[in-house]
Amino acid sequence: MAEPVTITSLVDDIHGDLNGQGTCSVPQTIQPGASYTCQFTAMVTGNAGDVETDTVTAKGTDDEGYPVEDSDDATVRIALYKIYFPNADKTESISGVVPMTIGFEDLQFDRPDMDFDYNDWVTNIDTKLVINAATQDLYRINFIITPRARGGVRSHAFHISIPADTFTSDGVATLTIRDQSGHTVSSTQIPFDASQVNDFKVIPCTCDAFPVAGEVINAFENQPVVISERTAELSIEFYEAGPFDLSYMSEDKISAPHGTGLFFDPYLQMPDQNLEIHQGDLRMLSVPEINWMWPEERVRIDQAYPGVTGVPPDFTFADGWWKNHNTCVYGDGIKCPSSLLGLVPME
Repeated sequence: MAEPVTITSLVDDIHGDLNGQGTCSVPQTIQPGASYTCQFTAMVTGNAGDVETDTVTAKGTDDEGYPVEDSDDATVRIALYKIYFPNADKTESISGVVPMTIGFEDLQFDRPDMDFDYNDWVTNIDTKLVINAATQDLYRINFIITPRARGGVRSHAFHISIPADTFTSDGVATLTIRDQSGHTVSSTQIPFDASQVNDFKVIPCTCDAFPVAGEVINAFENQPVVISERTAELSIEFYEAGPFDLSYMSEDKISAPHGTGLFFDPYLQMPDQNLEIHQGDLRMLSVPEINWMWPEERVRIDQAYPGVTGVPPDFTFADGWWKNHNTCVYGDGIKCPSSLLGLVPME
């Protein structure tokens, strides 16, 4: 015979005890054939495309005091979302995420071992724009930096430099460095003066992201993938919302050869070599794709991507060149044929 059950606790695996959250209240006695439904609202954070599974467990007793338990889950996919700021005057805002990959060569042009594989430093940059849905004015911009590879033996510092008058308002920049588990290593607030050049050292040393000094990371196909031990987030919140040309985040702008279409300068600094590789340098590439596969170590960019032609360093990049590659890219699980390896002497 069915018996009444009394629920004594409702617990969410992420958000904890739900008693008093939303419409959830316990204890609740459920008669045979009946049910109890409650709702609660909670914040779920992540990047667009992330999937979060939430499980709620109900525990209680039957009318004879025996324990009973059951659970159910819901899956949420994070997409574009609404966000509100005090300076928005309660106007609806939307957030969009624009991904890109930046790849570098870190050698001087006259070096005999210059190989143009553009994997000496590879990093993803997710650029998150928070704008007014009606006016398209910009409230905040976030750069989320995730190192992917160090296909060279040098250590570097990775910067994001924003030219003067890129934005219309001053504000506050927050630079947060996190470890491999997402825990905060440091968080620094920096005044943002829109009329001046603002230079941020977002990854102070690539040796912190990939600590084994002098070792090639994530460029040899037969080696396991190494996850970066450092990520960074640079967030700039403006005192006043202002206009911003969204075309800067288009595929055409991001893929312009050597980063010339970017509204900021993601540059690589090597203090011990007195060398900096800035936007427009032939040793920088910008790709409008977060899962771009860079060439394997010692494979020249045109040997991996047929859409790249010419004589180095003066390559020509066809429209959408990054969309088609052969097996000489890192991450496809296939080692490049030996005939295309060793194009130049090893350092």
